Amino acid sequence: MKVHISYQPQEQEAAAAMIQAARQILPYARLHRADNKPPFIHLYLTTRNSVNPHGA
Repeated sequence: MKVHISYQPQEQEAAAAMIQAARQILPYARLHRADNKPPFIHLYLTTRNSVNPHGA
């Protein structure tokens, strides 16, 4: 599963609340941050495939 959140710096507080809520639902998700496309900041939550965890 992948979740993508894109926000601007003035929306930092709302984005933090969304990430906190997502972390409660998906506690083992990895969080990636990219800020290479100003003025937007992109957050990506990714989880492993529980059905086929090793790509076999």
